[in-house]
This record gives sequence, C-alpha cells and structure tokens, in this order.
Amino acid sequence: MNTVSRLLAVAGFSLMMLPMAAAADSGRWFELRDQTNDARTANGAADGSLTGQELDRVENREQHVDNVTDRALADGNLTWRERRKLDRASDRESRFIYRQKHDRQGN
Repeated sequence: MNTVSRLLAVAGFSLMMLPMAAAADSGRWFELRDQTNDARTANGAADGSLTGQELDRVENREQHVDNVTDRALADGNLTWRERRKLDRASDRESRFIYRQKHDRQGN
C-alpha cells in the first residue's frame, strides 16, 4: 500500500468515526468543564495564587454558570443555542480564572 492509499484509508476511517465521537461528546461535557474549573480554583486557593477576594469573585461567577446550566437543562433538552451559551459562559469563566491566578496578587 502506498502512502496516498494509507492517507485515504485513515481519512475515510476518521470520517466514519466522527458521528460516534460527536454522539459521545454530546453527553454532559459541561459537567467535565465545571469540574475542571473547580479543580483549577481549588489549586489556586491552595497555592496562594488566588486571594480571598478573588476566590469569592470566581465562586460567584461559577455560581452564575451553574445557574445558566440549570436553566438550560430545566426542560430536559439542550438546544444548540443553549449549548453555545453554556460553552461561552464556561469559556469566560475559564479565562477569568486564568487571569485571576496569574495577576501576581497572591503568591
């Protein structure tokens, strides 16, 4: 088998697996992101890179993301708009945690 044939075979297999990967991802991805952000916050509090006031702000913002998640899942469905809103809220939260951890106010 030459290189081009191998590349085409790998590309074809990847395209076949794409729907399965998308279905696996459509579960509770936001819970994983929430856990990751919680762990980052806990690490920042433990190593001193988050001050008490910063920690309070981060926790308030996390509560906001949790409220958005609860509202989006209240009807049992997650539309693409709700998913986009959750994804953007989680992105903002993640960036906020990063900025607070690296602003040299703590440690």
